[in-house]
Amino acid sequence: MNNPTMIITFDRESLEISIDAPEISLDFGISLLDRAKRVLEAQEKIVLMQKAAAQSRIDAMNEAKTGRILDRVKLQ
Repeated sequence: MNNPTMIITFDRESLEISIDAPEISLDFGISLLDRAKRVLEAQEKIVLMQKAAAQSRIDAMNEAKTGRILDRVKLQ
């Protein structure tokens, strides 16, 4: 078993999932799916953190810009 293949097919109409993995056992296939799920969850957390960091930077830039505008208004 050099590179076993697991093909997961999702039918959008019937919402059924079929798994074709003739070279691997059921337990191994389930463990692979669990591992893939954990990887996707970790990636989702990373993306959410990146979005939050980007929004924080935008908020800080907007706050600084607002401060500069208020300083100019006070000077006039």
